[in-house]
Amino acid sequence: MQVDLLMLMVPPCNDWYLVFTGIAKGNVSFATALLTLNFVLQMLLLPVDLALFA
Repeated sequence: MQVDLLMLMVPPCNDWYLVFTGIAKGNVSFATALLTLNFVLQMLLLPVDLALFA
C-alpha cells in the first residue's frame, strides 16, 4: 500500500500547472508545450523516483 501512495503522490498534477500559469498571467501556450515534455519525463522517471523513495 505504501508504494501505491507513492505512485499517487510523486508525479505532479499537470492540470493545475496550467491553471496557476494562467492565474500568474504567464505564457499558457508555452506552458502547454512544456507540459507534454513534462508528462513524458514524468512517465519515464516514475520508476526511478519510486526506487528512490520506496
